[in-house]
Amino acid sequence: MSLKPRRVLFLFVLMAIAAAFVMACSGGGGGDDSGDDGSGDPTLDNEVPSLEGKSQAQDAFTETRGNPAMFTVGFVDEEVVNGLVQPAAVQRRIDTWTYNDANGLKSSTFDNGFFVKETNFGEASPLIVPTPLRPDQFVPGMGRAQIVA
Repeated sequence: MSLKPRRVLFLFVLMAIAAAFVMACSGGGGGDDSGDDGSGDPTLDNEVPSLEGKSQAQDAFTETRGNPAMFTVGFVDEEVVNGLVQPAAVQRRIDTWTYNDANGLKSSTFDNGFFVKETNFGEASPLIVPTPLRPDQFVPGMGRAQIVA
């Protein structure tokens, strides 16, 4: 079985995004990270987290950088406590936005709209084609029909 180079790149990028999402949810890291260490209280920003739309931090990103070239949005309603999976007290929205521009390939992670960290993956890739979609188009409970509409 032979895979075309574009498919291999797509699979690699998809795996990298999934890994970044898992690391964001678990608090793990990798690469050249910068940003909040997660120990502060996000409510100090005087902003109520939202699962829909964009936060002030995300607005600031899109104002200075534009929409991300690609992104993932995940809604989490379970958490692991003492090794057991149980319903979370608050549903979370985890966004990972990837920018591919003159500043390189960078991934920014947000937890309920609050900036968590940014990871630098090196040089920009000419093979990545930006999506016409925007992260604020996605909300909890969307079905396939709404997503592809």
